[in-house]
Parts: sequence; C-alpha cells; structure tokens
Amino acid sequence: IPGSLGGAIRMNAGGSYGCIADCLETIQCCTMNGELLSYHRSELEFSYRQSNLPECIILSATFNLEPSDPVAVRKRVLENASVDEVEHLVRDGSYQLYRRRDGSIELYDLERDRGEREDLASERTAVRARLQALVDDWLERERGLRNSVAAGERRPLPTEAVEQLRDLGYVE
Repeated sequence: IPGSLGGAIRMNAGGSYGCIADCLETIQCCTMNGELLSYHRSELEFSYRQSNLPECIILSATFNLEPSDPVAVRKRVLENASVDEVEHLVRDGSYQLYRRRDGSIELYDLERDRGEREDLASERTAVRARLQALVDDWLERERGLRNSVAAGERRPLPTEAVEQLRDLGYVE
C-alpha cells in the first residue's frame, strides 16, 4: 500500500484528532529481500511523524476502530478542516506555532501533546514570541525577495545552498 495507507503508517500520519498509531493493530510487510514480516502494534514505536519500521513495503494493516455516530463524525471532520484557516505555521524543536488568518496564535508542544489539544500560547509567552519572530523574519525576507525579483535583480545563491543543490545532483 505504498503512497497511501503504507506511507501514513510509516510516518504516523495524524493531526489534532490523533494519529494512525492510535488505532493500528497489525501490519504485514515485505522487506527489500523478499521476506514477509508481521508486526503487532506493541512491537513498534511511533512518535510525531515517525516510526521504527524497518525498510519495507507495507502490504496490509488491521485497525481497531470504534463505531461512531455519522453526524458527530461529520462535525469532527469539519472542525479539523479549520486547518485551512492557518496562514503561517512554524515548528522549532517540539513546539509548533500556528498564526491563523484571523490573527489568532496557537502554540503546541508536540512532544507532550501530539494531538494538539492544549494551546500553550498564553502560558509559554517566551516560546510564542521566539516563534512569532521566526515567522516575521521569514515574511520580511520573503517580501524582500519578491521586491528584488519584481525589480529584475539577480542575486547569487549562498554557498551552502549551492552545495546542497550539488549534493542532490541538481548542479555540477
């Protein structure tokens, strides 16, 4: 199931509602050597956007799902869709800050609160200010770049960026 459910399991996809590891029971996979393996959830470790799965292709998975009221599920889906209202997002270490289109700020510690249920913006003011400054700095650089491109300016790439592009095989 690569590229769909397999990818979601490998990177422990999730959001404010939880993550895929919360309901995963078993997976069956094939190693690059052709060996078929099965894992129970208790044999695996999952964290924010990570798992300890070996390099393999996930063939199938079973989940422990709870029946729910369709109206309540629809309501939760619509609430989770509010992520579209995020104008800027920045992550530094375990903290993630959202600046919404209405100007409100949310701050989460993803190590302690993977589901993003406890907004720490009013408690961790120093972290909030530091991450807001990162967003503001990025916006200022972005505005400067747009203005220079609009004016027809050409700037050389920083040496570090050229080295990264060379390492990736994009430039010689």
